[in-house]
Amino acid sequence: MTDPATMLLHRLRSSAAGLLAVLNTLSLSQAGKDFPHLLVENPLEAYRVVLRYTRGDRKKARYLLTSILIGILGSPLETEKAVTALERGDPRPLQEALQRITGARR
Repeated sequence: MTDPATMLLHRLRSSAAGLLAVLNTLSLSQAGKDFPHLLVENPLEAYRVVLRYTRGDRKKARYLLTSILIGILGSPLETEKAVTALERGDPRPLQEALQRITGARR
């Protein structure tokens, strides 16, 4: 079984290694964890890392998070709900979606 952080890590390594390096650097300096683990363990802090990367541009942050998450969540609607909730300060939809995919792959 693959946990969500490992799935994110593989996805970003294979499709956006440069982005992963930058997000990891920001994430490690801001929160002490690599970006994939931070996104799984503390989605709101990960959202703040993405906002920092996009220099506060919420549209770019939304696009970036959607691009990252859709590959593992698989559902555009669920991804949209999770990102919208993060923007509003609610990590639960993303956490629940990650729990579902983890349970489904056991």
